[in-house]
Amino acid sequence: GKLSAEEFAYIAAELEREEANCRETLAGLCAAPPDPARSAGTRVRRFLRLESLEKSQLQTLVRRVEVDARKHITVTFAFTDPRRQGGRNSRRTPQQPAR
Repeated sequence: GKLSAEEFAYIAAELEREEANCRETLAGLCAAPPDPARSAGTRVRRFLRLESLEKSQLQTLVRRVEVDARKHITVTFAFTDPRRQGGRNSRRTPQQPAR
């Protein structure tokens, strides 16, 4: 259907008001100093401190965890330590003898 002149004027005024609000919000966001807690560098440093890991982060870093009958734990990581020779990517706990 067609809009009457009054309906059109009402809708146009509402859209102009919404546009003005959006422009004010945008101007406020652009003028505000960046939040250091949300910066990429801060987030990377927080991740690298490894104070707490989320499940998804653990799943990315650890390929497999094995516990044998004598309760020795072997963790196989999803990455290798470039300093280690032989290319093995598992790390044994101190109480587990080397094989």
